[in-house]
Amino acid sequence: MPISGIIIAGGKSSRMGFEKSEIIYRKQSFLAGAIALLENFTSDIIISSHHKMDVNYPVIEDDIKNCGPIGGLWSCLQHIKHQKALVIPIDMPLLNPEVINYLLKNADTNQHINVLKSGPHLHMLTGLYNREILALLENQINLKNYKLRDLLKLTSSKVIECNQFASNLININRPEDLKKIKQNHGA
Repeated sequence: MPISGIIIAGGKSSRMGFEKSEIIYRKQSFLAGAIALLENFTSDIIISSHHKMDVNYPVIEDDIKNCGPIGGLWSCLQHIKHQKALVIPIDMPLLNPEVINYLLKNADTNQHINVLKSGPHLHMLTGLYNREILALLENQINLKNYKLRDLLKLTSSKVIECNQFASNLININRPEDLKKIKQNHGA
């Protein structure tokens, strides 16, 4: 199945205090790590960000500002080459090919959205999205409903349980999260 890749990197990083894509972990930036991960699955990669980035892939700014990840997803899905996009967030540096292979193997390609869930945590930005949801995303944005989770009620979707990968699905939102991940998983 041909897929595109989208990295959601457009957040304000307000809790972190500086741009997450530039954080160095295991000798590479979060951005370089996310790109390297997606390159295992596709050469059609798009990055959602409002920051300038020196990369060999298109960086798409949100067409509609200040609506969070839903705006980045909507903007990027308009530019992908394939019908489906593997979406990952910039701030999950422990994501690896094993997790993505599990997602793709267990995804129902007839569904509009396939996302991972570990324990009580739904990972809406780690999933497989069909570009057919563009009109729905735009409608949600127009209604000022920016919650990606609400899309699961409005589309055909599959939530893929993956408790065995819970430690790979850690978001780094604050400096203390980064410190903890370096202590527990190496720098």
